[in-house]
Amino acid sequence: MLAEDKWGWQSSLHWRGKHVCGGAIITPRWIVTAAHCFIQYNMLHESEWQVVVDTLSLTDTSVGQRYRALQILYHPSFSRNNNDYDLGLLRTVADIDMGGGVRPVCMPSPRESFLPGAPCWVTGWGYTKEGGESRSQIFPHHFLMIFDSTDWMIALI
Repeated sequence: MLAEDKWGWQSSLHWRGKHVCGGAIITPRWIVTAAHCFIQYNMLHESEWQVVVDTLSLTDTSVGQRYRALQILYHPSFSRNNNDYDLGLLRTVADIDMGGGVRPVCMPSPRESFLPGAPCWVTGWGYTKEGGESRSQIFPHHFLMIFDSTDWMIALI
């Protein structure tokens, strides 16, 4: 279903039937996302969450595979004030079917490193600017990563 089998790890996290946040498949049972997705409005009840995979669209509800949530975890040091440690995990009740282009996000090996200026892709339905609107289709962005020894920043190409 996914266009050219790209972005097969992208998932849409639905709370009470509505898209709230994006996530990335890391194993057949785990999705990594942002902690604020669960904490922001005290949305911590697993029974109200669903993961949707194998779709590029948020508006076409006839496509995609749906999986109920079993467990929600978030970083214990997450700060609502500044979003430090904004890391969350959602575990599904059943294994996500890894077929038809659906797959875990490609992760670097522990020994792999990236040179300054190495390009990367960032995907999602999220805001492209503060206060903006989310998109109804997956929106890939090509970024150039710029690192220096004490600090780092990302510049949009």
